[in-house]
Amino acid sequence: MISRIDLHLHTDASDGAIPVEILVARAALAGLTDIAITEHDNVDSWERGRRAGRQYGLHLTPGIEISTSVDGQDVHLLGYEFSPESAILRGLVDHQHNLRMKRFRAIIIKLRDLGVRLNPSDIHTEKTSAPGRVHVAQALVAAGYVKDVEDAFRQYLRRGRPAYIAHETISPEEAIRIVHMAGGFVSLAHPIFSTGGEKLRNHLADTGLDAVEVLHPKHTPALQARLVEFCRHRGLLMTGGSDWHGTLNEPYDLGEWFLQGNGKSDRTTLSQILLNARPNRPRQRRAQPAPRHGRQSAAVQKR
Repeated sequence: MISRIDLHLHTDASDGAIPVEILVARAALAGLTDIAITEHDNVDSWERGRRAGRQYGLHLTPGIEISTSVDGQDVHLLGYEFSPESAILRGLVDHQHNLRMKRFRAIIIKLRDLGVRLNPSDIHTEKTSAPGRVHVAQALVAAGYVKDVEDAFRQYLRRGRPAYIAHETISPEEAIRIVHMAGGFVSLAHPIFSTGGEKLRNHLADTGLDAVEVLHPKHTPALQARLVEFCRHRGLLMTGGSDWHGTLNEPYDLGEWFLQGNGKSDRTTLSQILLNARPNRPRQRRAQPAPRHGRQSAAVQKR
């Protein structure tokens, strides 16, 4: 059986735009066979997603995108095939939630000091246990302080802007250890956004990293080829996905970016399928539409 696999997806349980049930239905309609929903620092959508997957004949693998940092630089890791109910995994989620809430409140205070007053009821975080800058950005749009989410980041929330607060979080080594203890494996997310290049990748591989996200819409063919070679050299699995958020201005559709593998998911583990998987890129990228007001692409602002 040929598998079409997308291992990097977000819903409104983190910084995506649509509920998990709609994402799963659209993924099945797009011809995907295997997906992982990788919310930022939470697994809130897992149970609902799994139920929807059964309804649509789509196999879901537990996933999460974990925020870590090295020398003040963000490094995102993708965890897969862990037990979502594992006590140590739940402990990680709770810890990350507390750190995110601390940052969230600090950003609101900084904005207030700048004369930007947001009504807490205008900041819609009720669908997620992992609030982030995107939720503040959406509130700034709704309150009329900025024209769109990108403008909110440009004026206030991006690194170096007046309301930016560094993301206090755990180390990659700790995240890798926890996911392993929960029965899963770990991939480096979108290496294009991680400073440190091959030096960082080698360091992570030396400390237990299992895979690298080779396929990603922001990766050039040349970078993808280097990452494939790196994985072969270090004996790592290759993962990939669309990093699809369901937002208005994403320049590609769900199902265009996927890994192609051999194996039936309900009888073969994801890691076994990935041993022979290969990246599939669209032949031609569509032109990106002009930004619109309201919810914008969260993917370009790695939270």
